[in-house]
Amino acid sequence: MEHPRIDPGNDHEPWQKRPGESEPAYAAFLAFRDAGPARTVLGLGKSLAKTRQLLDGWCQKHHWRARCAAWDAHLQRAADTSKIKRTRQMIEQHGQGAVLLRNLALRAMQPQPLVDKDGFPVLDRNGGAVMKPPTLRDLGGAAAAMSQAIHHERLAAGLPTDVRQQDVVLHDTIATMNGMMADLVAIIESQLCPECRLKIADRIDEIARQRAAIAAEIV
Repeated sequence: MEHPRIDPGNDHEPWQKRPGESEPAYAAFLAFRDAGPARTVLGLGKSLAKTRQLLDGWCQKHHWRARCAAWDAHLQRAADTSKIKRTRQMIEQHGQGAVLLRNLALRAMQPQPLVDKDGFPVLDRNGGAVMKPPTLRDLGGAAAAMSQAIHHERLAAGLPTDVRQQDVVLHDTIATMNGMMADLVAIIESQLCPECRLKIADRIDEIARQRAAIAAEIV
């Protein structure tokens, strides 16, 4: 809605002082304008201690009601613009939080360097870092976090959030995990001694079964 122009040749906003409008008349208009949508000439007369006849004359001569309608519309547009800006900022922040959660979930699904009690990385006989597979708890928590992250990320982007849409990403994640675990097993078999391989073989099998169970739950 465009601001109504009271005078076609006037470039000022309708609520600004009009040519020929006296200072007392304009001051009364400002009080009338700022009284809000419930404004009345009768109420203004009581607050300013002026006669209704005087105020009615100013109101008609200087188009108070049309000017106030323009003012009210101006305030509403400003409020709407501010609300839209705040909403967009909120959606952007929610999307950023969802991306961060998704990245953390992916990281929790990956093998991490094994460290000793002093916090130093454990190295194999070739000087490479020994990688620790994610635990069952890590995998279960990461899968739940991934599901929530995908839901909120898609919601913030205005995309569908139904379960089947999420399952596509989760299945891809499980497939990636399987590939990473296969690489990890190859490293273990090539770099660790037979005794060490036996110690962790059962653990790796247990993790593989947990991955399979997680994949089955999202089918």
